[in-house]
Amino acid sequence: MSRGVLLIVLSMACIGASIPLGDSMMIKLPVWLFTFMTIFMALVILIPLSILKEKTQWLKLGLKNYLGMFMQALLTATLYTVFTLYGIIHASAITVGIVSSITPAVVLVLSFFLLNEKLNLKKISSIILAVVAVLIMNLVGIQDNGGSSPLGMVYMLLAVLSISLFFIYAKKFSVELPPFTLAAGLALFGTLQTLPMAIVEFNSKDMAVFSSGMI
Repeated sequence: MSRGVLLIVLSMACIGASIPLGDSMMIKLPVWLFTFMTIFMALVILIPLSILKEKTQWLKLGLKNYLGMFMQALLTATLYTVFTLYGIIHASAITVGIVSSITPAVVLVLSFFLLNEKLNLKKISSIILAVVAVLIMNLVGIQDNGGSSPLGMVYMLLAVLSISLFFIYAKKFSVELPPFTLAAGLALFGTLQTLPMAIVEFNSKDMAVFSSGMI
């Protein structure tokens, strides 16, 4: 297995592990505040790494790179995370994982319409099989535990659409930055994008968990 494939597998494993973690945290924290906290923690770690390892000069990255990081952060760190967490609230963690698995198929479809990429028989078959498998497994899951709602499915489909659009955007408007710098930039803009709603939720009655000692 090549290093690139291994890193992709590890990243997918981290995303999968984050679903049950998010499921447990939604009991204690509201969505936007939790999203802000996690992205901010990533920012605190990634900014020093980008400076130490990649000698990033943050004031000289250029408008194109800043815009690219802003859009990628909006689609991933913000919208994908928020939609997924709302999906977790209204659907079981298993259902969330199943619906998330159709992301490659959605990317193929969007690539056909937005990037004019050709769909061969193999790709079309993959799309059909992915959609059918998700429908079957989700219907079985709902019948077994009754833990999912149509609203949860809508949120998860929006999450899949967000992450799929990220892949399309990243391919069409590539941001040529080192890994830690790009990740730190996404965390920076994700923090700024989620801050207003996080402040609103922090000032709401939902934050009684802090005074009750649950966190």
